[in-house]
Amino acid sequence: MPRTDRSAGVALAAILALLAAWGSRFIFATSFLVGRRRVFCLFDDAMITMTYARNLLAGRGLRWSSLGDPVEGYTHPLWLAVMLPANLPEIAPRVRSLVVQAVSLAVLLALVWAVQHLVRARFSNRASWAWLAAAVPTAFYYPLNYWALMGLESALVALLAVIAVDLALAITDGEDRLMALWIVCAAAWLLRLDLALLVVAVQCWVIAGRLAAPWFWRRWARGAVIFLVTASAYTFFRAVYFHDLLPNTYYLKLTGVPLDVRLWRGAASLALFARQHVLLLVGLAAAVIAGRRDRRLWLPAVIVSVYLAYDLWIGGDAWELSEYAVDVRANRFLAPFVPLLFVLVAALAERAWTRGRATTAEPRTIPVWAAACLALILIAVSNGFGFGAHGQARWKQWTLRSEPPNVGKHAGIARRLEGLKRFARPGATVATAWAGIPAFFSDYRMIDILGYNDRQVARLPSAVPLDRAHWHDFVPGHVKWDENRLLKEQRPDAFFQVWGVRRAGGAELLSSNGYRQVKRFWLRADSAFLTPAAAAAMREAPRQLAKAHLDR
Repeated sequence: MPRTDRSAGVALAAILALLAAWGSRFIFATSFLVGRRRVFCLFDDAMITMTYARNLLAGRGLRWSSLGDPVEGYTHPLWLAVMLPANLPEIAPRVRSLVVQAVSLAVLLALVWAVQHLVRARFSNRASWAWLAAAVPTAFYYPLNYWALMGLESALVALLAVIAVDLALAITDGEDRLMALWIVCAAAWLLRLDLALLVVAVQCWVIAGRLAAPWFWRRWARGAVIFLVTASAYTFFRAVYFHDLLPNTYYLKLTGVPLDVRLWRGAASLALFARQHVLLLVGLAAAVIAGRRDRRLWLPAVIVSVYLAYDLWIGGDAWELSEYAVDVRANRFLAPFVPLLFVLVAALAERAWTRGRATTAEPRTIPVWAAACLALILIAVSNGFGFGAHGQARWKQWTLRSEPPNVGKHAGIARRLEGLKRFARPGATVATAWAGIPAFFSDYRMIDILGYNDRQVARLPSAVPLDRAHWHDFVPGHVKWDENRLLKEQRPDAFFQVWGVRRAGGAELLSSNGYRQVKRFWLRADSAFLTPAAAAAMREAPRQLAKAHLDR
């Protein structure tokens, strides 16, 4: 083995070991105590998928709740399949999330390897250290690590995107990797339906690059058949089982909202990302210009651009501009494609260094010290390190000296759920706005107030008045509910949260429909699922109210 390869192997192993150690510490930091037991928990949206996986293995079918017909409230069938082993009955519910987080960490490690392979195989030579400038920032890019280790499919999206680019460039370089590329495309389509954009991009690339090859169309068609069979099979399953052609979240987020409102919010989301990643986007523009000499740069640049446009079209994510913001600098739709920006910057640095050394006797490859310096700069820029309180907060976040975003809220929801169990028996019907954690860690029959798992709510118009002047009130996935249906038709035994009802009239509306407040919950007074503690608390509540009135 050449000396450079041995040194690169040692360096890559060190990077992976550091990421594994950092990721393990992050995973522990996301756990919390409920009573005296340590609980591992994912982001609430990921816990929705965990609930589907748990119910499927428990023999309840692929459903979030036992109420009504099954609804496809998840958007990533392949990731749900990954979660199935974690939900085997032999594993205690409080540690099942840990299994998913361990898998996500393994995917992140694979992503770093794939990034270095892409740079070394397609944008430099084996003697160059340019790969270091892409692999190291990818390993320590906090937003992607956050979303991945909180249980979302983000790392797998990033991995499939990098592999797809690598295979597509290999094909246009003359290698026969068509079948492998089609398998990756099928996996991407099963992972997220919006990854169809990635499939179109890489397939158009290979068609344009190998159109005249005599062997191309026959082998391309064989792979296309595999992809179409896979896509058609799941589409048929969705139509038969869920009675829909698209996931329920499509109807929830992209219908009933004016297009201009969605675009205004998407533009704000994109502007926020651009401000926080401006130097990387300059690299994207430079790659487009440099692509006139090396067209391989255009493929990752096009893919990143496509998903920037996609983020604009869908209105961004719920977690960056609202009062519910999760401050990690890149939403879950954009973070998976940032590694391709690192690849572009590394490739451009390799070309700049090569041209600068073209007339000297020095090797025409970027040395380790230059690549390491660039990697450190990219880590600082992409993670927002800088002067002032904000930069210091980012540094504490990255070094895990501060609690990861939203962990405190997860702990509060889990502990609050234990409080509800004192008042509502298992089997009670409970309405909630947080649809993941309360459903997974309880045996209640759940009602999803916001419609992620409710076909009827998902198809409603927005309950929030939306127009161009009030686009900032649009929070994707959080603007639809039907309080009349909740109170008149569904009539839950308890409200874990009162999202839409709170806005429609609050306590007066609930009280007039037979609900009484106990602690932070609203319980239906005539429910057969209330515990003796709930009945006692409801008897005591009027006395406490009268005493409070006298004290004033």
